[in-house]
Amino acid sequence: MRLVAFGQARMLRLLIVLVAVLATLPSLTNAPPASAQGTATIEITNIDAGTGLPAPFTRFQVTSESGVIYGPLETDLNGYVAFAVDVDPQGSSFTVIEETPPACATAPEPQTTDPLLAGETVSLSFSTQDNPDCGLGAIALYAMSCPDGFTGPADDYGPWRDGCTGVDDGTGFTITSIATGQSWNPVASMYGIPGRAPVVGLPAGDYTIQQDDNAASSVFCLVYDTANYPTSPEPSSVVPVSLSNGVGTLSLTGNRVSCDFFTAPGGTIQAEPTMEAVEPAATSTLDIHIAECPAGYVPAETIYDDCHGNGVAGIPVQLSSTNGFSGTMATSLPVLPGPGVASFTGLANGTYTASASLADRSTISAYCSDDAFVEVPSAFDDATGTLALDLTGGQVVTCDWYVTPIPVEPVADDASIEVHTLFCPPGSNLDALHDTCHGDGIGGIAVQIRSEGGLAGEGQTVVPQVPGPGVIDFSDLAAGSYSIEAFYSPVADLSSAAVVVYCSMADSDEPVPVSLQDNAIAYVELAAGMGIVCDWYVVPQLDASTTLQVTSYQCAFNMVADETTPRNAFLNACVPSTGTTQFTLTPVGAESVTLTTGSAGVGTVLFESLPSNTYGLVSSIPGDFNDAYVFCGVEGGELPYAGHNSVQLAIDANQPSYLCQWFNVPYNASGYSDTLTVTNYLCPPGTTTNYAARCGNAPLAGATVLVDRNGWDELDALTDAQGFAAFEGLIPGTYTITNLPPSGTNVAVYVVSCVAGGQAFAFAYQDQQSMSVVLELPGGVDVDCAWYNIPPGSPTVTPGQNSGSITVHKFLCQGKSISQYNWETDCVAESAPVGFSLATASGAPIAVGSTNASGVLTFTHLANGAYNLDETTGDWCHAEADRVDSAGNVLVQSGGENHVYIYNCSLQSVDNLPSTGTGQTGVASRVPFDDDKAWQLLFAAIATLGIALVVRHGLHQAAVQHREATDDAARSRRGDEPAR
Repeated sequence: MRLVAFGQARMLRLLIVLVAVLATLPSLTNAPPASAQGTATIEITNIDAGTGLPAPFTRFQVTSESGVIYGPLETDLNGYVAFAVDVDPQGSSFTVIEETPPACATAPEPQTTDPLLAGETVSLSFSTQDNPDCGLGAIALYAMSCPDGFTGPADDYGPWRDGCTGVDDGTGFTITSIATGQSWNPVASMYGIPGRAPVVGLPAGDYTIQQDDNAASSVFCLVYDTANYPTSPEPSSVVPVSLSNGVGTLSLTGNRVSCDFFTAPGGTIQAEPTMEAVEPAATSTLDIHIAECPAGYVPAETIYDDCHGNGVAGIPVQLSSTNGFSGTMATSLPVLPGPGVASFTGLANGTYTASASLADRSTISAYCSDDAFVEVPSAFDDATGTLALDLTGGQVVTCDWYVTPIPVEPVADDASIEVHTLFCPPGSNLDALHDTCHGDGIGGIAVQIRSEGGLAGEGQTVVPQVPGPGVIDFSDLAAGSYSIEAFYSPVADLSSAAVVVYCSMADSDEPVPVSLQDNAIAYVELAAGMGIVCDWYVVPQLDASTTLQVTSYQCAFNMVADETTPRNAFLNACVPSTGTTQFTLTPVGAESVTLTTGSAGVGTVLFESLPSNTYGLVSSIPGDFNDAYVFCGVEGGELPYAGHNSVQLAIDANQPSYLCQWFNVPYNASGYSDTLTVTNYLCPPGTTTNYAARCGNAPLAGATVLVDRNGWDELDALTDAQGFAAFEGLIPGTYTITNLPPSGTNVAVYVVSCVAGGQAFAFAYQDQQSMSVVLELPGGVDVDCAWYNIPPGSPTVTPGQNSGSITVHKFLCQGKSISQYNWETDCVAESAPVGFSLATASGAPIAVGSTNASGVLTFTHLANGAYNLDETTGDWCHAEADRVDSAGNVLVQSGGENHVYIYNCSLQSVDNLPSTGTGQTGVASRVPFDDDKAWQLLFAAIATLGIALVVRHGLHQAAVQHREATDDAARSRRGDEPAR
């Protein structure tokens, strides 16, 4: 089960990364030469090649032609970093390298500037290709300072994040691998970002972390699903880390972890609250002693004397309890001879389960006793390798855990694999590849080999002689099964190319069996001392084609721009459009193709299988009141200015792909400047009339209000503490207003009234897919709308019964067909709000809500039973859940949680799937539901929100018949529309 995001947890580093600071940072290393006569600026923007998003935390270094080194410095959250460099009077040139890309990424080629004079600025663009399967991760530690005397809770990140915003640059840290003992010593702000001390490229495993100077008051770690920021910008969990003598422990699994070390001079961690006149709960201590017996030892009564002094250090021990406790501590050797000790203190009453990382050892005995040497009942489960016992009444318990080494047969590490990478001419004869193109070697191809034990080797091929193949050699390998993967993606699309892998003995022409999976991974078997050579041929199709990806951006009203405005200025000022814009691509002599944004990601379309030709590209956004500035080029390279409002593109099908960025700048030339305001209220459950009087004193903060004009002016705002959101400077047109209540708000019905100039203003409900209304702004009016959110009139939980919850996790998958996604690694949490509705299995509406910036929405206070969940703002392509029934309803059982994972795909969507399952009866791993799995999740064919609307229309009719004087008085003040 994936880690679940904690509410509104935010990265502290978002609050402290300042572009302006980076832009003015001096060189961190060599002093400038005495002859320097001025300063120039080198601006660097780095883009993640896989997502097209900015690539933060990539490290760049600048070297002058005279050898002066500047940096390295890390890019900020916009993928941007700037270097101030010293230049000679006649000008100086500089070489820029990506000194450290994100873990698992391949660094792009260096770039060299033309000679720069004093006062000049040059902008360079890099594109970094991430490799999400290499298994390496990153740890970033942040030195945060609190005000003197600051006090915060032990288990809540929010107060520390919000109250401790200072940074302690220069603070040193130590990161140590528990498995190998290797240490790293990063220093806060060493790469330009305040407070940040990163180490990139760490293998999976357990690590200890500590602040060198003085112990932190509190440490919280933000855990991310991947090592690359663009693919997981939000944390999947935020966990407090307990410190023992200033040292904490964390685990890394090919992802990244960011830990905030909060130092509060004179402050404390708040104690847990206690009730008056109630004795505090007794706390217990559990010491786990791990000692190793000789290989082959048979347990005997003398096991304590035979083995207890032979302790094992560095073994992570995990302890969890039915009372919610969870912690990990590595064993140490406080006394020699003596056992390895992991001591857990302050434990409340409960049943505890201990496990240890003993991959190379087996347990032969475990025995627990209290401080009076009286045996404490315990049970060891051989199948799971866990020790279970009960702790009550402040016990002090020691468990002796005896292990023996697992015998390992000696293995000869003298086998080898040599890989040749070859890129053949398109359409080459597959039966004669050695004669045709064995001399067409290609270098720079990343190759990885893996054994059953994990990554066995990696590197890039080189071409030692021309003609000849690209070559990389992996030696000192043990016998066993190996996979070989060659990453041709930067130079070839393997989905449209023929791939042939042929292996033979290194010292003869004897073939070696090899199997190829998905044109990407080859599998071979090695015997001891066996050397093989594998030729890896890639043959592009003769009828080459390429792709064009177009991303539409929405810029601010009346942004000052023209054809000379740099692309980076647009990227900094504009955001990808969330509306539905159509792009039409017309090849010379062929029919046009029209696609709608969102089909290949937010604001994005993807035109595929394009042969060489000249193409015209236009947008459905009208030229009235809008200027479009377009930049196009080969993806991964520079994107020059291509045109205004429409472009002509000469596309070469031999190029891997093309990219256009389409920046829409709306302007108001109508002579009008309308204002639209929306005020949200939360009514008492079941309200059917008298809305202003009954709801007007309960404004609803945190609701997301979306305003869309004709599908292309896309505005959004959050309601403030008074429930108020305003949109100013609007031009005439048809506007759709969509309201998304804050996460957890229980809304079954909504009623809207609008007024302009003291009179009711006409609008129409548009609620088939969401909580929306449509109105016409004629120009020169100010419209004020009241939005009444009404919870259901009857409680959903039986008195005395425990209530449960359903938590939705929303993800976006982009760029592939549905069958090609790895749901765990290819998809990212959806940051834009997405609407969902919840109803009973019989269709009675319960709640409407929207996901937060982490893609999470929780429906709470739910009775045990079956519920119908529907995404009201889109179609999902894959779903997974903890528990469902045979009809596809989501279940709440025993007052517990049910997590549902919803995936929206950019290229394929599904809105109704058959159900073949019977559901889960208890807590288990989540169940997947899509068109190729045994379990299916059936969402209601009719949106539950639509049912709620029938109820709302009935309420309007009732309101017409039961209008009250207080409502009329309120209308004169608020301008309520009479309920219809």
